[in-house]
Amino acid sequence: MRIWLIKVAVLSLVGMMFYQLARMSGVGLYRFPWEIFASLGMASYVLKEVAKLSKRRK
Repeated sequence: MRIWLIKVAVLSLVGMMFYQLARMSGVGLYRFPWEIFASLGMASYVLKEVAKLSKRRK
C-alpha cells in the first residue's frame, strides 16, 4: 500500500509540474490539455490498483 501511495504522489507531482511549465511557457503549449491526460492516467492507475486489491480480498 505504501508503494501505491508513493506512485500516486509522484504521478501527481509530475502532472502538476507539466501543468505549471505549460502555463508559464506561453499560450501555444498550454492549448494542449495536459491536465486532462494527467488526470486520466492517474484515474486509470487508481482503478487498476483498486481492482488488484479487490481480487486479493476474495
